[in-house]
Amino acid sequence: MQILEASVGGTGWPDAPWEPEMIADGLWRLRTPMTSEALPWVYAYAFVTADGIALYDSGHGTERAQSALESQLSKLGFNMSDVHTLMISHAHPDHLGMASWIKQQSPKCDIAMMAREAKWYSDSSRGSADWVQQNNHWMVRHGISKSEIAKGFSAGTNSDKSSADGRDNSWFSKRINPDILLADGQKIDVNGWELQAHWTPGHTPGHLCVEILDKSMVLTGDHILGRITPNVSLSPEDEEADRNPLGEFLDSLIKIRDLGRNRGLPAHENLIDDLSERCDELLDHHEKRCEEVMAGIGESNSATAAMISSRVTWNKPFEGFSIFKKRMALGETIAHLKYLSDIGKISSFTDASENVIWRRV
Repeated sequence: MQILEASVGGTGWPDAPWEPEMIADGLWRLRTPMTSEALPWVYAYAFVTADGIALYDSGHGTERAQSALESQLSKLGFNMSDVHTLMISHAHPDHLGMASWIKQQSPKCDIAMMAREAKWYSDSSRGSADWVQQNNHWMVRHGISKSEIAKGFSAGTNSDKSSADGRDNSWFSKRINPDILLADGQKIDVNGWELQAHWTPGHTPGHLCVEILDKSMVLTGDHILGRITPNVSLSPEDEEADRNPLGEFLDSLIKIRDLGRNRGLPAHENLIDDLSERCDELLDHHEKRCEEVMAGIGESNSATAAMISSRVTWNKPFEGFSIFKKRMALGETIAHLKYLSDIGKISSFTDASENVIWRRV
């Protein structure tokens, strides 16, 4: 997961040791390393049960991350073979990447995922040559030139030569088949714990948050973070399906907010003391972001998404992004444009060059 939008409140990451952190009696937060300096850690949450360990998320599939998870479980008195359940918040590499390795270490482990996420994950061709070609064509339609795309790819480093877009997508090819497909509102069978699944689409189509009913806590994955807002993008596949990721995300924020004043246990950064308050902060942020995107259309009332992306606020100037981050930034901008279009504030048309042009209504 990469985050491109400007920060929204908070104070950053704690500088804690690599030790299990007790959240509640029998519930521990485990720190595993990311592969990005932007977000150096991803947290897995371990539930101690009478028959072993249930995990919410795993971490990246790197040897360093595997070692970190194994070491911290050992400090709690458990082996990897004691993991009997793995609940996956969503199918991104820092959450799913270790799943196949965990299944190897503990064949009895049941992997649980929202049914909607499992379908999206199964259907995806992410990282393939066709997928990259589709994304490149989509970027051109939304205002990124072919020469800039070609230059961006030639300047990129290719750590995995089998990856058509120059990034390590090997995690996506290490397919896992979920043993349990969850539905919204379903109780999750983990011995000694009262857990309930909440479908929270937006960051991905089938993102899973898990409410700990008797603890006033919610495991939020990447849906709600304490300092920044997660990447909510519209992809070429979403465009074809007429999906509205930002609309889904905002509805999902309201859904979690209305569960009550719970403590949030996110996958990155600090714990969230008041989840309802944080949801309101994020709703306010995206309202302001929509205003900024509308203003970014400019005085001429005619702009491509790339032009608008260059006029809104990011953590670094849009012009300095790599082609991979530009693709993500473009997706975030188009997600806001799609949302604004669906509520009737803007419209789009395709010009003679097949570029998508946006204008205020």
